[in-house]
Amino acid sequence: SSTSGDFFGIGTVEVVLTATDIYGNEETTSFLITVTDDQDPQIVDLPVDITVTAEPSLCGASVSWTVPTASDNCDGVSLDASQQPGDFFPVGSTDVFYTAVDIHGNVYSDKFKVIVTDDEAPELVGLPSDMTLTAEAGLCSATANWAAVTSTDNCGIESLASDHQSGESFPVGSTEVTYETIDIHGNSTSGSFLITITDDEDPQLQDIPENVTVSSEPGSCSAAVSWGDPQATDNCGVSGITSSHTSGDQFPVGETVVTFTATDIHGNQSTGQFVVEVEDVESPQIIDLPTGSSLANDAGLCGATVTWVAPTAEDNCKIDTFDSSHASGDFFTVGTTEVTCIAADIHGNETSATFVIVVVDEEYPLILDVPSDITVSNDTGLCGATVTWVTPTADDNCKIDTFDSSHASGDFFTVGTTEVTCIAADIHGNETSATFVIVVVDEEYPLILDVPSDITVSNDTGLCGASVTWGQVDTTDNCSVLVFEETHTSGMFFPVGTTPVTFASTDTSGNRTLASFDITVVDEEDPVLVDVPQNITSSNDIGQCGAVVSWTDPSAQDNCDIVDVQSSHLSGSTFSIGSTLVSVTATDQYGNKSSDSFMVTISDDENPTILGVPDDMTSSNDPGQCSAMIEWTAPSSEDNCPGESLSVSSNSGDLFAVGVTEVLITVTDAAGNSVSDSFTITVLDEEDPTIESSGDIDVEATTGTCNAVLSIDAPAVADNCEVASVLNDYNGTSDASDVYELGTTVVLWTVTDIYGNEATTTQTITVTVDETDCNENGQPDVCDIGSGLSSDCNANGIPDECEEDCNGNGTPDDCDISSGGSVDTNSNGIPDECEQPFQRGDANTTGTVDVTDPIYILQYVIGTGPEPSCKDSADCNDDESLDISDAIYLLQHLFLATAPPPAPYGVCGLDPDGESIGCDSYSLCP
Repeated sequence: SSTSGDFFGIGTVEVVLTATDIYGNEETTSFLITVTDDQDPQIVDLPVDITVTAEPSLCGASVSWTVPTASDNCDGVSLDASQQPGDFFPVGSTDVFYTAVDIHGNVYSDKFKVIVTDDEAPELVGLPSDMTLTAEAGLCSATANWAAVTSTDNCGIESLASDHQSGESFPVGSTEVTYETIDIHGNSTSGSFLITITDDEDPQLQDIPENVTVSSEPGSCSAAVSWGDPQATDNCGVSGITSSHTSGDQFPVGETVVTFTATDIHGNQSTGQFVVEVEDVESPQIIDLPTGSSLANDAGLCGATVTWVAPTAEDNCKIDTFDSSHASGDFFTVGTTEVTCIAADIHGNETSATFVIVVVDEEYPLILDVPSDITVSNDTGLCGATVTWVTPTADDNCKIDTFDSSHASGDFFTVGTTEVTCIAADIHGNETSATFVIVVVDEEYPLILDVPSDITVSNDTGLCGASVTWGQVDTTDNCSVLVFEETHTSGMFFPVGTTPVTFASTDTSGNRTLASFDITVVDEEDPVLVDVPQNITSSNDIGQCGAVVSWTDPSAQDNCDIVDVQSSHLSGSTFSIGSTLVSVTATDQYGNKSSDSFMVTISDDENPTILGVPDDMTSSNDPGQCSAMIEWTAPSSEDNCPGESLSVSSNSGDLFAVGVTEVLITVTDAAGNSVSDSFTITVLDEEDPTIESSGDIDVEATTGTCNAVLSIDAPAVADNCEVASVLNDYNGTSDASDVYELGTTVVLWTVTDIYGNEATTTQTITVTVDETDCNENGQPDVCDIGSGLSSDCNANGIPDECEEDCNGNGTPDDCDISSGGSVDTNSNGIPDECEQPFQRGDANTTGTVDVTDPIYILQYVIGTGPEPSCKDSADCNDDESLDISDAIYLLQHLFLATAPPPAPYGVCGLDPDGESIGCDSYSLCP
């Protein structure tokens, strides 16, 4: 079936040999060819040792690497790893083992290290900001308090220290407070803040003098004033006292504020004052006052210029003003004048003195422009004449008192000669006179007198003419009239139009004079309007911005003839909203007019209409808001007249607070008619508040107890509107800080907002101890030990009665060893008398190490043989694992003379490294 030299795969193949003779007789035989796979698989691209830094806030890191591969001479190799890429590794060094096993049980292992370093410094929590405090009253220091500073770290805190503590007293000035924390891997963080104590307390002045009032010293504008100096005290210390003035200084007249300033050692100041008042009681003096004088007026003037030597004034302080009612060289009018001098000093003291000036008027008045003698003809119709001339004038150095004339220009002078006399007198009794002559000559003819001017009159009421009267017309002559005639007499009726009236007068000498005037009668009588309507008021026609109005047309009457009547609007016209004046005019043939009017008022009594009022709305609040944006289709309006205005109290798209809001809609037309409507917007708060606990807490019970006293931070809560309450179900308050018993307590937190919405969260408080209850008394061992119910000789937290006591002497094995009562030669913590001796390599416990032992081991490893009663005897390479490498190790020793298995080999004994993978019994080594 096979030929020598053929390739045989791993395993057993039967080779059959068949011989056949020429007659077909056959004979067969066979033999087995077994090929074993003794070649270990290989691990390819095993990573080198990896060093990484712990991830932020974690005491370790997720570490990844490229997974190596395994290869073998046969197919089907498997590769297992103790950890996988991406696993989390704690700070420190961790061995990652890869093991390749081929299908025939050949095993190869290798490893690399993952080293995670903690480079993250701890954090100081709650380090205060710099603080500035004011020194306590009366002290030069202050006590500073701050909340406790803590520290956190990704791994653990070793220590936290500060050079100052809250509650200490700090002196005025700046003090740096430093905190330093160190984590368990030696990383450290320090922080500091300044405490500045300021001295804001001013020093206190004492014994400030009272205000002082004195009079100025005679002839001086000042006075010397003395006082006692004040003292000062301060909480820290007084630097000094300064003063604006010194006791005994000379003070000027007036009020002087004396200021004391006390300064402490930190620059704080306080001031005190008092007032020194020096009064000036000395009046000024007037020197060299002139005596009085009398003199005549200056020529042509009503007075005289008078001079004198001006007096002077002096004072103990200073002259403020020195005034005189008149100055030397002033002009003084005729009469007596009193000159007054007044001197006032700068403090209001005053002195006055007077002298008299008398001026006498000795000059007479003048009459100017006296007319020459005058000759004139008589005035027409008179036996004399009115004569005018340029009126003479009078002048005087002072003033004319009276200027009289026997006749005035424009007086009537009878025919003949008349003398006119003028007399002027001044106000001081001086008098002058002058005359001239008037001559009047008669040269006049007869005259017609009082001829009326043309007369224009209005017609008599109701007639087309008028009776006209005029005054009596006379005739005159400087002698006498012979005949006087007239065409019409006063009182006659004259028709509308113009009529001439003529007069004639003849004197005895036959001189004839004609005169006339025209009489015009004008039709000024207006026509009369009849039946003009009264004012009309009406409402608008329905749906219209106006109304049709009708009335009876008016008519007219007149004294003369036909009358035309016109109107600004016709009856039946349409009138707009408002008031319209309708004017009516009547005109006669002479253009006389009369007008009247009436008012047509149309009122808009029709209300506007609101269209599209939204229905009431209800909405949930906008996420995260205590309100909601509400939109709607805006309403509109209509009216019979244009110009209505629509107002809405809120706009579509506005934010509406949680609750009910009324939106008011009002439309008002141009006439003031108004209609309102409304709808409501209800915004419901349907958003629950949020709550997040301060985190689950795992703590160990207080040493020696089975509970812990905890201070628990309040949960973080928020609401779109406002939080009403935050309560926990442990103690029913907002603060869950309390005593917590051993075990896990679930605290339920409930937050309720002001609208009753609730949210809950839980917070787990776990108080732990080692729960081991080895003596089964119902109480953890650590509690037994802490309370003294159990002893713990090795202080490992396990009651002695529960510790391994392999020799049964009542003392735990490790205490036996440490006390010397037992020997532990391999230092594995087990007394030698309690360990099972064995011989390494004698896996089948025959007493001899031979080829049957690796076969025994291999059969166990691949699952076809029994488990060794002492696995340590089968761990030939002493790597603390039982696998195919142990069989290979022993085979190499037996057939290739490699190193023998480690002790105990060939004799009964204990494993020197003390590490056991199990040795229940080994019969050859009791």
